[in-house]
Amino acid sequence: MARSVLVYSIVPTHPLSQGNHVRIFRMCEAMRQLGHRVHLLYVPTGRTAPADMGAMERYWGDRLHVLELPKPSNGVGRRWRRLRAGVLRRWHNPGQYLRRVEHKLNWLDEWYLRPIGDEVCRLQDELGCDTVLCEYVFMSKGLTGLPAGVRRVIDTHDAFGLRAAHIQAAGLVEGMWFSLPQAHEARGLARADAVIAIEAGEAEYFRSLGVSSVHTVGHLIDVGAGQPGAGNGSVLFVGSANYLNAGGVRWLAEEVVPRVDAMSDEPVRFELAGGICGEAEASGYSRLVLHGRVEDLSPLYRDASVVINPVRAGTGLAIKSVEALGWGRPLLTTQSGARGLGSPDGKGFRVCDDADGFARELVDLLGDVSERERLGAEAKWFAEGYCVEQLAQLQAALGVVEGSVMQQTKEDVVGE
Repeated sequence: MARSVLVYSIVPTHPLSQGNHVRIFRMCEAMRQLGHRVHLLYVPTGRTAPADMGAMERYWGDRLHVLELPKPSNGVGRRWRRLRAGVLRRWHNPGQYLRRVEHKLNWLDEWYLRPIGDEVCRLQDELGCDTVLCEYVFMSKGLTGLPAGVRRVIDTHDAFGLRAAHIQAAGLVEGMWFSLPQAHEARGLARADAVIAIEAGEAEYFRSLGVSSVHTVGHLIDVGAGQPGAGNGSVLFVGSANYLNAGGVRWLAEEVVPRVDAMSDEPVRFELAGGICGEAEASGYSRLVLHGRVEDLSPLYRDASVVINPVRAGTGLAIKSVEALGWGRPLLTTQSGARGLGSPDGKGFRVCDDADGFARELVDLLGDVSERERLGAEAKWFAEGYCVEQLAQLQAALGVVEGSVMQQTKEDVVGE
């Protein structure tokens, strides 16, 4: 039974150089390939670049619906919103203001605005959608007005009740995006008929909150485009402009690159793509080649001999690492960059957390073509099996009974 799905999100699907953009795009594309009819309600909360909106319009066509939220017309309106958010945050989490806490937790519906729910209900009725998928638990209030019989699904992306503790333990507080008390997260997840976790550890955490219908759907990768190969000797990192990626690039440029230069007989070309390039440029890291935001990353992945993920902390699945494996590229990453992937054995990646070891592993891989090709083949094999498993879990989250839609073989999903 094919579903008619309305996805609503404050995060766009383009450009595809940012992990959460890619996550949403791949999930929507996977649902389409599985035979479901998919519409997207995009709710921009900031300025979307014209080129990015154009890319979304070309991909989605008449299946894209955009809700422009009312914006404060002056500084008084903006100050009132900030004041209101601060008061409500204190009301919902009073304890943290009575003691010294480095990062103040948000409250569940802090970023939600009523017009979102109104438009979700209107579109669901107009389009006749039998399933509504909410991106992020903090937008889940939009599910509450839907009529009985409509399947409600939340794609969590992250465990926001665990986020603050994990990131503070790593010594990273400044710039933290969003985090919740666990009771708030539980209340938000209870609004759905099914919850999608991005990795198994977070699925167990959601179950511990009392959520019964949890499905683990990792990153849905396009493995058909990637092929193992030796590359041209370059090292690639793709990331968005967030503080975790910025910390990883700082460690790469200041700790790893000088060690690689000292160990290698030939200069190594380090390439960066995505919003993180702005952070690297501002820091003056001249040894890094910066491509900026790139609409089509395939040439960079095909040319890379090794893809790296130097991020030192985080929660959820490391999407950029899964993407690299889908391209059939050997991956060198930190423990944090291997989140959700389990043991590296037979999966095409290596893990190292100290700068000396990371540099040594990188130099060894760049000097050994046969090892890179072996790891690339492992990465491709792992990505293909991983993709099939994720699609089965996605079908379950959508409430599709096994055998009720045409069963796809591995070749159908990942290409010949």
